[in-house]
Amino acid sequence: MKAIVRNRRSRFPVSHYWNLVKDMDNGQKLELVSMLIESVKPAVEETKKWSASSKPYTVEELFQMVAEGEEEFNKGQWQDSEDMFRELDEEFAHES
Repeated sequence: MKAIVRNRRSRFPVSHYWNLVKDMDNGQKLELVSMLIESVKPAVEETKKWSASSKPYTVEELFQMVAEGEEEFNKGQWQDSEDMFRELDEEFAHES
């Protein structure tokens, strides 16, 4: 079994886990899947809350944001990516 995994957070490849479960009977696999689903439910619920609270921008709102950004840039009011990422890192660190 070959799989491409991006942004893997585990130190083991997927094949390691497959070797652990491949010899289980269907009842054991079903129990394992049920446990895994229960373990991710809090994250799924949090994502649902975030998705429900956010609304898509209208085209007019997007054009307005672009116009404001261009105006700020033309006035010399801009921020380089290093400063922006540093601020984001600080913001996310406070949320954790």
